[in-house]
Amino acid sequence: MVDAAAQLPPLSNLWHFTKNAGADLVIFSGGKTFKGPQSTGLILGKSEWIEAVRANGSPFQRFARAFKVGKEEIAGITTAVERYVNHDHAAEFKSWEKVIDAWVAALSPISQLKVLREELNEAGQPIPRVAIHFPNHTALEVIAELQKLHPIVEVVHDFRNIIWLSADGLQEGEESVVLTQVKLALAKLGFKAP
Repeated sequence: MVDAAAQLPPLSNLWHFTKNAGADLVIFSGGKTFKGPQSTGLILGKSEWIEAVRANGSPFQRFARAFKVGKEEIAGITTAVERYVNHDHAAEFKSWEKVIDAWVAALSPISQLKVLREELNEAGQPIPRVAIHFPNHTALEVIAELQKLHPIVEVVHDFRNIIWLSADGLQEGEESVVLTQVKLALAKLGFKAP
C-alpha cells in the first residue's frame, strides 16, 4: 500500500504505483491537489483489495458510524477527480514557471540573500519553487514578519535559514500579493534591493 496523499502531480501517478511499482493499493488525498472535500480520498488498486476496503466502509460499518461518507463528499470527490484528470496540466505548469521566474528576478537583486529556483517541492513532486537562503538563521524572523501582515503569507521553511515560495496553491493574481508581502517582510528586517 502506498500513501500517495501528496504525490500529484504528475497525473501519471494515478496509475504509476499500481501498474509500474507493484503496489496493491494506493491512496490519494481528496483535498490536496484534487482540490476536493478535505474529508475525502481516493483508493486505487487491485479489485480484491478494493472490495476488502468497501466491506469495511459505508454502508457496512457498524461501530464507526462517525466515519460514514455523505453523498456530498462522494459528489465532491467525483467532480474533483474528473476536473483534475481533464485539466490542462501543461498550461498550469507553465503558469507556475512564469511566477517562479518572476519571483526569482524580483528577489535576486537583494544582495544579502541567496535566491534559487528549485524544480522539485518538499514531497519530490515536479512543482517549481523559490528557495530563499538567509544569513544568520533569520528565516523564522521573516516568517514572524509575514504573520503580522494582512493578508498573511504562509511559506514552507526549515526552521533555520531557508524559506520556500510556491505558486501551485495560488489563484490568478495572488502571485503579486505574495511578492509584495515577502518584500515588505524582508524590508522590515533590512533586506532591500539596491
